Amino acid sequence: MSTSYFDPSYSISTEPAGFLQGYNRSVTVWALACVVTLIVFLLLWPAASEAILVDTRAALLSAFRGWYMYVMLAFFVLAATFALLPGAGDIRLGRPGERPEFSTFSWLSMMFCAGIGAAIVVFSVSEPLTHLSTNPDILAGQVTADTAQAAPSALKYTFLHWGLSAWACFAVLGLAIAYFSYRHGTPLTVRSALTPLLGNRFGGVIGHSIDFFSVFAIIAGLAVSMGNGVPQFVSGLSIVFNLTEDSTTAILVALAAVAGLSSLAIISGVKRGIKWMSNTSTLIFLGVLMLFMVFGATRFATDALVDAVSDYAVTFFGMSTLVATLDGTETGDTLANWQVDWTIFYWGWWVGFAPFVGMFLARVSKGRSIREFVLGTMLGPCAMCMVWFAYVGGTAISIELADSGALSTIDRPAQLYATLTMLLGDTVGVIVGGFVCALVFMLLASVFIAGILAINTIAAGGDDGPKPAAHVLLWSVSVALIIAGLILAGGIASIRDAVIISALPFSIIIALAGFAMVFMLVAHRTTLVKITEMPA
Repeated sequence: MSTSYFDPSYSISTEPAGFLQGYNRSVTVWALACVVTLIVFLLLWPAASEAILVDTRAALLSAFRGWYMYVMLAFFVLAATFALLPGAGDIRLGRPGERPEFSTFSWLSMMFCAGIGAAIVVFSVSEPLTHLSTNPDILAGQVTADTAQAAPSALKYTFLHWGLSAWACFAVLGLAIAYFSYRHGTPLTVRSALTPLLGNRFGGVIGHSIDFFSVFAIIAGLAVSMGNGVPQFVSGLSIVFNLTEDSTTAILVALAAVAGLSSLAIISGVKRGIKWMSNTSTLIFLGVLMLFMVFGATRFATDALVDAVSDYAVTFFGMSTLVATLDGTETGDTLANWQVDWTIFYWGWWVGFAPFVGMFLARVSKGRSIREFVLGTMLGPCAMCMVWFAYVGGTAISIELADSGALSTIDRPAQLYATLTMLLGDTVGVIVGGFVCALVFMLLASVFIAGILAINTIAAGGDDGPKPAAHVLLWSVSVALIIAGLILAGGIASIRDAVIISALPFSIIIALAGFAMVFMLVAHRTTLVKITEMPA
């Protein structure tokens, strides 16, 4: 990418020849060295790895629990400010007058699939069911657990975790990357989001460190998505094809299949495959949703949706500022542990996913206005998540209330397939389950492909062109081994701990990116660095 529209001293150096040709040595070598170290440690000493992850997470949460809560609220406030800023609808992410590259449907589809992936399918039943039994409202005695009255409360906390805060996190970083890359010609990489703050340190140690942390955050985010999504895919295969499998072995084989096919797609240069898979995944997703809206507990889910959305709007700031701590009481300790297992975990997950999603959103949003970008990123996917959880999760809650234990006693990866069977019957349920299984695989592959592309783009100093097969395979195998190591070291618990740990430094980077955007948009032409607007 040309850097002729900003101070040339802020460019990112890359190697002119050799194996690292076109890559920044500092970011690539240090990232690979740390990844290899982690792989060796996770595979050779899984028990010690798990212990270190648990102890590190506990120490960080003790010191920064409040930071995770408040910084996510700050991202929402920042994103809303950018959207409401006078003139935001006229400022385009590109040259003046430049129009969007993708249709609105494709744009929203790619945003949704990249930002959520298979996770919304994985948690569609399990999270509302879990919150039906335990959530802060239930612990406070406001509603009774495992009753119809608790359904809106269960959905409200599901909306908290999948709603405005999560998408605001993506919007702040993606907007900053797109703004400086497409309006001022900086490379398409995470450090560009901090251009005014970095100054002549853009291409130095600090800039390299930002991209280095970004690579690690992407790996952590991919680990969570794969660690949760692959078991759902394996469970679907076993149900649809009546297979019996060893859980860990099957998960590792499925992970290898996703990583292998994704690598082949990248090497073949099928970048547009992400658009095709996103559009196809969205259509299947909408088809499954329509089945639940027509044949599910429609009245019950609709009532719960209306109540949950209104309660979510009224209590949003209260939920977003609640910092529960261990106080020695049963209720206080249960609330604190619930917040770590759910809200803090999700905040870490979204922050960990932000460098990949932010870069992806920037890549597909060239030509959109700032207001269009922020509102499209936040409101469209957020509304889709709420409707999905209300009708899929609401139907599951209705089934659970009618037949206590019908779903909650089933393993989480199989709960959605069980819901389909109970709702549609064995034959039709298995057929629809096959489509859900295909949906999960396509979403996993889409996320993995886009994640590896993002890692290679960052390591290459913002060059998003085709990459050598050796580098694609190197990162694909490395990321897959990291995920496998985390699974062997302690399964989902280890993945949860890893993402919370890795998210802390990157949450600071996103906050600084938001400040950089405020500085540029509110202070207008007053800048800390010499930046020149790209000409039309």
